[in-house]
Amino acid sequence: MFRALAIAFICVSISSCAENRVTANVDYTKTSLGFRNSGALTAGKLYLWDTKRNELTDLRTPVELDERSKTNPATLTATSVSGFKLTGDAKVSDVALSQVALDFSRTATFEAKNAVRVDNYNIYTALSKAYKALRASGVDNYQAWHIGDIKSDHDRYKFVLTVDPVYATEETLSFNSPNSTSGKLIVSGTDVGKVEVSVPDNATATCKGQAAQCFVGLAVLDVYVKDDGNLEYVPNGAYDRDKLSDALRGL
Repeated sequence: MFRALAIAFICVSISSCAENRVTANVDYTKTSLGFRNSGALTAGKLYLWDTKRNELTDLRTPVELDERSKTNPATLTATSVSGFKLTGDAKVSDVALSQVALDFSRTATFEAKNAVRVDNYNIYTALSKAYKALRASGVDNYQAWHIGDIKSDHDRYKFVLTVDPVYATEETLSFNSPNSTSGKLIVSGTDVGKVEVSVPDNATATCKGQAAQCFVGLAVLDVYVKDDGNLEYVPNGAYDRDKLSDALRGL
């Protein structure tokens, strides 16, 4: 009887005996440090984003970016997490998932150790050079970069360029919440009761190594063709971050 009471006390005190379970895929989530670089993408990768099908196509063109500055190594924290994917048990309602998403976004924190941020600049010049270099090498750059598709529907097609990487030796996830234990978040007060949220190691890429690119910025650009055939790039700040995270998970 004492053992049963002890177990019950543990369940109440750390709120870890939730019957409802949700897993979170945090690959390519958006954070205050940039997107989690779950696929070890290097700075200067260029993609065509079909926002209707939500697919990214690697344009396989190296874009040589200039580095403006590097920060000194430090421990950095990434907050304001969004773009993660939640998968719950059948009994976890959509209303409960919405509450879980809010708590997860509010409390999840990634810590990057020995982190160094690199700032890239003159990215439009770098893109122009890469486009012209394709033509000079004998490649039909117009076709290679799907310019015909872009001209036909500017709202649908965007360029996505990886920039401003954050290097670190290790990245760890924790929750800034008293309702967390053993790397799991407990969300109380949902319409189905307590929900336990976990991030499985085998379902989410980790970032660890000597100067690994743990986070990366993404420049989302509208593209227009000038009268002289060259391209003009306009930053698009209104894109759907969650949608882009999902497209990145499809790479």
